[in-house]
Amino acid sequence: MNPLTTAPPQRPASSGSETRDSWRAFTGPRRPEFTAPDLHETTTSRAVHVELINFLTSRTVRTMTAWGLAVLLTPVALTPALVVTAMILTGRWLIDLVEPTGIHGAAVRPHWRRELDFTVALLALFYVVPIPVATPSVLLFLATNLILQETWHRIPARTHQQSRRMIDAVPVHTTHVVIVGTGDNARAIADSILDEPTTATSVIGFLDFQDRGLWRYRDIPLIGQPTDLEEIVRLGQVDAVFFAMDAADFGRARPVLAQAEAMGVPVIALPELYQPQVARTLPAFMSGLAGFQYHTASVNRIALFLKLALDKLGAAFGLILLAPVFAAVAAAIKLDSRGPVFFRQVRVGLNGRPFRMLKFRSMYTDAEERRKQLLDQNEHSGPVFKMANDPRITPIGRIIRKFSLDELPQLVNILSGQMSLVGPRPPLPREVIEYEPWQRRKLSVKPGLTCLWQVNGRNTIDFEDWMRLDLEYIDNWSLLLDVKLIVRTIPAVIKGTGV
Repeated sequence: MNPLTTAPPQRPASSGSETRDSWRAFTGPRRPEFTAPDLHETTTSRAVHVELINFLTSRTVRTMTAWGLAVLLTPVALTPALVVTAMILTGRWLIDLVEPTGIHGAAVRPHWRRELDFTVALLALFYVVPIPVATPSVLLFLATNLILQETWHRIPARTHQQSRRMIDAVPVHTTHVVIVGTGDNARAIADSILDEPTTATSVIGFLDFQDRGLWRYRDIPLIGQPTDLEEIVRLGQVDAVFFAMDAADFGRARPVLAQAEAMGVPVIALPELYQPQVARTLPAFMSGLAGFQYHTASVNRIALFLKLALDKLGAAFGLILLAPVFAAVAAAIKLDSRGPVFFRQVRVGLNGRPFRMLKFRSMYTDAEERRKQLLDQNEHSGPVFKMANDPRITPIGRIIRKFSLDELPQLVNILSGQMSLVGPRPPLPREVIEYEPWQRRKLSVKPGLTCLWQVNGRNTIDFEDWMRLDLEYIDNWSLLLDVKLIVRTIPAVIKGTGV
């Protein structure tokens, strides 16, 4: 039996609210990135995280618009304006976090009352902390802000409901798992998954050292032996592997566990069989069954939530502030050569999940066909293709590539949750097929716009060192590291060196 040709069983149909629930342990496009140790999470708790960030982003944009109008229409010095901006946003975020009206439509007090409280608090702050900003600027901001915020909340409820339905219509990807073993524990895991309507999880199949022929359990097939795991992960999406084999097979399972860890696939073992070299060991509980989860990515919930907030707000502000740059680059591309402004390409994201990445088009439209003719001129090691003087690149393309302007549309991918501001660059599917097991671990986190490779001179680093830098980022990730990489990326982009 070929394990790669056996289709995974489908879960019974359920309502939209049920299928949107999934395990926090395995990251999806609308969940905080990376993972957390819990295996279950309700739809409401996950939605509050995502919607709170979206709500704060929306409110911030409206507040900044009001302050921008006030600055433009009245004489305000730059430094005081920046100080006032920081004070306004800090006060707004604190008020919204204490009483987040608008989350799931729950309004504790009238909107005008909240805006009046914000106005009084801001005026009191200006009285206590004197700042050299003209009084007309502050009064104009308060009036404009009150009008914008109140107008937003007076939009007909039907419009908000339609927007909500559009958001809910975005498909939630199913978590795909493999179960190693066919005994009681393995079947109990399958029962827990199939009998729980609030998990969007599909069991690809069972793996077992024993030859059991055409064995099946609840329509889940036996797709091979544990030694087939590398091939299954390489050619498909596997979000987690459960190890629940018989005691006689515990010793034989160690190489398979090491292989899963090297490829960056989360492992849940019943019981603990392996001492990981890189992965973190965390307790996992599911329907009364206790086990251990080995995860190579960070599971710090607070830090991951803050990273998600940084991604959302950073992408939103980037799209707004860089709108003139977008327009200028788009016009230059249209004038330079025939073809679309944007280039969409399938890349591989978290745990092997494919997505369409956006870029400004920097090559001629027949670039992919011409690549096959240039393979013998590849100047980079490994499965990637790079040429210093690639003839497929347009004149404008060379300029926007030098300053990484072609990557700016990926802010849309970040805002949609497919990418992060900082993380390993998303590879092509044909590159992933040629990865060694240890190299695939870079897919255990969301891909990003910049990482260690970009700020250390990407064109001078060979493929294996590039992969090691990505794994170094994963193993040492922190919010401070992300901030440092973003700060180092800005001058590299301006100078047109490295990035």
